[in-house]
Amino acid sequence: MPTIQLLQRNTFPSETTAKNLVPSLHILTTSVCVCLSVCVCSEVVRQLELSLRGNIQGFCSRLQI
Repeated sequence: MPTIQLLQRNTFPSETTAKNLVPSLHILTTSVCVCLSVCVCSEVVRQLELSLRGNIQGFCSRLQI
């Protein structure tokens, strides 16, 4: 009987650390994904803005000619 209690006592901390680790890991991966998507989106927007600005300038210069 004492061995069963000892086993339960030994497995309990690992279960609690696993339960604590999973949400923090989930939060970490979520924050990394959000950060990456924000970085990618801002870069895409910047590239679109640059190309759009170039197209508008080209269009305006063609109109003036």
